[in-house]
Amino acid sequence: MTSGDTVRGLMERTTAEALADPRLRSLLDGAMTRDDMQAFFRRFIVTHLNSVQILAFLTSIAPPQVMAAITENLLEEMGFEESEKSHPELVEDLARGLGYSEQDLIRIHAEADEARRAFISSPVPYPTMREFGLAVLLENVAFEYFLSRFSDGMAQALTTHYGLTTDAVMWFTLHGEVDIRHAEEGQEAILGYASHYRFAPEEFEQIARRTFAENVVLNRYFPPGSDAAPRQGARGIRAIDILPLRIPFRQAFTHSTMSRVESDAIVSLMDLAATFLDFGDIGVPPEMESRSLRPLLDSGGGQHREYARSALRTPQAHAGRFRMVQDHRYKLVEGFFDGRTLYDREADPLESVNIASDKPVEVERLAKLFPDA
Repeated sequence: MTSGDTVRGLMERTTAEALADPRLRSLLDGAMTRDDMQAFFRRFIVTHLNSVQILAFLTSIAPPQVMAAITENLLEEMGFEESEKSHPELVEDLARGLGYSEQDLIRIHAEADEARRAFISSPVPYPTMREFGLAVLLENVAFEYFLSRFSDGMAQALTTHYGLTTDAVMWFTLHGEVDIRHAEEGQEAILGYASHYRFAPEEFEQIARRTFAENVVLNRYFPPGSDAAPRQGARGIRAIDILPLRIPFRQAFTHSTMSRVESDAIVSLMDLAATFLDFGDIGVPPEMESRSLRPLLDSGGGQHREYARSALRTPQAHAGRFRMVQDHRYKLVEGFFDGRTLYDREADPLESVNIASDKPVEVERLAKLFPDA
């Protein structure tokens, strides 16, 4: 029979290793770079936006003797206890405190949805749901144990070093309080699950060894390949993060408070060439279609292009080519489907609804701007 000491040992080792990691230490000490902090919290937020779904899954497979504790945990996560906000809503408050816009939150929710889809679509690495459920439960309790030891310090670091408000860090404050109890209940849930589904000690050990072959906390927050060196640019520009034809300009911390200015200017990938030449004090050849982004960077905003477009000739596309053109409101695309697709980027930022049939005038207008390919 699996012992409580075995389970506690797994949790303590995972938490101790994570808390000793220099990347988390730099975050808690207020020394993490701005870019690394943004990357960390993006992964953190995506991870914890799916907490309700994970607990709902665990509730569905929980044996009777631990059902009440896991169900209570789920209800707290959903905000049904004491009329609290749901924990995903508190994660959104944290994101806003970190400077994320509502458009950023839409993108992050899409990332969380994609992460959940990928998880559900992946092959289950166990013969039955019995073994898989234990692995998920082990990882979930490991996070609760870690958060019970990490959250208070993180809340203090965010308010002290990074200038966030107490409301913005309420997710951490709450988890510092409740996850101590959840961590203890979670360990009992593991023992109850192992007993109910009749895991022999050696079978339990095999699944635990597989689950904790690498640190589950660090792997989630710092996945392999995420530790690239910070990017350096000319004249103090740390990075230009190009989203689909939209550039967020990340500014430095001011009095330990992170701020950010965004530009909705339309840009093209080719504009990087002229930008690098401009910052290198090298003249941009007049025949280049590339336009320097330096005026936007210097002013923190303004207009750049009336529209952006691209084209690619390939047999994989309908009619043999992909073409795209977009202005400040609409994006017109052809080649991916049979016919043209038009998206309203203001009303539909995720570009999920084709309105070409409803806006024939806009389709005709933008189609005249299509590049040849």
